[in-house]
Amino acid sequence: MYRQSAHLLARLDRPMRASQLELTAHRLGCSSLAVRIAGAAPDRPWHTRWSHGQGAVAHQVLTGHEGPVNAVAAGALPDGTPVVISGGADGTVRVWRTAGGTPVGEPLRGYGGGVLAVATGALPDGTPVIISGGADGTVQVWRLAGGTLLVPPLNLAESVHAVAVHGNVIITAAGADIAVHQPALP
Repeated sequence: MYRQSAHLLARLDRPMRASQLELTAHRLGCSSLAVRIAGAAPDRPWHTRWSHGQGAVAHQVLTGHEGPVNAVAAGALPDGTPVVISGGADGTVRVWRTAGGTPVGEPLRGYGGGVLAVATGALPDGTPVIISGGADGTVQVWRLAGGTLLVPPLNLAESVHAVAVHGNVIITAAGADIAVHQPALP
């Protein structure tokens, strides 16, 4: 229940958070939890007596990009921790722990426009990497843990709308072209 409303709670004061949590509990059919929230926060600004809606599938909203998210991929840190990688119109690549939605490190920056594509792969030694492509035509390879650039950026003539990696080969889709960059990883 909390994960479904966490993205709404950050900007609210404590009484408003209680109201939002009570509503979410009712919406999900957890009326006994809603009653407990109401009893713990009698000063909340609005009250939900009941709510009718479809049961929701458990999900969590990850927030942090300053604008639309254009691309997502899944991967794992070297210790096996599952992560989500996102690329946004704000020109950043971000890494999030799947379990709690917390960011891993600082946003990765280095684009003159939005990030349109992200993928994950591994170096021959097993080191996990992120491959990202931007509206400015650049493709960058980042170490997943730590976010350091591993090779100089590939500079393509058009915006990069998709990237994939297989072994030490990077495949890009830019404009009407699909290109195989071999070898592209160290």
